[in-house]
Amino acid sequence: MLRKYFCKRERHHIRPKKEKKLPYVLSMNEVKLILKALHNLKHRAILYLTYSSGLRVGEVVRLKTQDIDFERKTLRVHQGKGRKDRLTLLSDTAMDIVQPYLQQEKPEKWMFPGQHPDRHVTERTVQKVFEQARVASGIQKKVSIHVLRHSFATHLMEEGLTFASFKSCSVIKACAPPKDIHM
Repeated sequence: MLRKYFCKRERHHIRPKKEKKLPYVLSMNEVKLILKALHNLKHRAILYLTYSSGLRVGEVVRLKTQDIDFERKTLRVHQGKGRKDRLTLLSDTAMDIVQPYLQQEKPEKWMFPGQHPDRHVTERTVQKVFEQARVASGIQKKVSIHVLRHSFATHLMEEGLTFASFKSCSVIKACAPPKDIHM
């Protein structure tokens, strides 16, 4: 009788540990090739911001025109992962791409509007843009747009900035993004 009682109570499932794999990272040269493969100004602005600010695809598509601060060289990300707001870096090179885009297109609400001006471009569209640029650049690695975020962090570390020091920067301007990509 006691055996039945303990056997029923101790029925829990043991799950195998989740594999921890290192993320793929593109070299600085591979990032340059992908960014050079883009000819559409809007698409260039999206991928430049994604890489040089370390944004997730869901964050870059939801940027609003008022989220960019050219004077302080920052981007405000609203309700990113974990529903947290944060500031991130805006590199000089990304500014040189984004400013002409904003002047030419004059978006109203969303920095990157979709087919309907009252809606932002979709994440899937941006994923397709990245994939087309990757193929056009000749890069064989099977990677998604999220690799730009990993590459951003890796390139920061290669420049000597630790993730902890980047994350704890109270004055964002004191932290430099990876060396600007000059074409």
